[in-house]
Amino acid sequence: MVTRCLVVCEGSSDFAIIEGVMKHVASIHGKEIAATLLEPQYDATTGKHDKFGYTQIRAWCKKAAYLKQTKGRDWIGQQLALSKSDFLLIHMDADIAQNLELNNSFFSGNFKSRRSWCNDSLDSWLGLAKGCDCHYVLPTWQIESWLLATFDEVSSPGVFPTAIADYESIKNVEQKMLLLGYKEDARKPGRIYKERRLYSENPNHLPRLLNKFSIATSRCDELNNFESLISGLVTAAGNS
Repeated sequence: MVTRCLVVCEGSSDFAIIEGVMKHVASIHGKEIAATLLEPQYDATTGKHDKFGYTQIRAWCKKAAYLKQTKGRDWIGQQLALSKSDFLLIHMDADIAQNLELNNSFFSGNFKSRRSWCNDSLDSWLGLAKGCDCHYVLPTWQIESWLLATFDEVSSPGVFPTAIADYESIKNVEQKMLLLGYKEDARKPGRIYKERRLYSENPNHLPRLLNKFSIATSRCDELNNFESLISGLVTAAGNS
């Protein structure tokens, strides 16, 4: 039995990692999972995916809430039913926590509480539209932190001169990735180049993460949480 899911995330490169990790975790349990990128949508004219950051995720969630509250329409449930999917996964990097207003306040907590702030923000945006078939993946800073966690003071002493106690506490993620040799975005100096196929196929992106998966999960709480979430979903689907 194949578990199916819809994914709303910040970008297609994020989806490449999310999809790859989900398939890897499912395979560990002898299961299959198929992920469909719902947002950002693919623009056939440009051959690229639409821009879709946290502001678009917020608008998408609030649309679902509006339809539920004003028209009684289960927009998320309808999309799951039409695609014959079992659950919805929403991804958002928690580096933008300080931009999110919640209960008339802005984020002022410690670094590790960024994730819970984003979690509560998503809950607030979705309101009654969130059901038990909606789940989140919220890296404490950036999803690329998971890639950084495959390097250390032994393999890359020039970038990590000492052991890192908590990879998710690293804020200058992209700067370190550039020092490790990741491609720079020519249009955005100081930023890494992000593209779905590159993330899926380049040996230093998803393939590296999967080859060192147990190391990365031990160093990143949210990746470990994500593994547990997918493990539970695919095994539960197989037993239903």
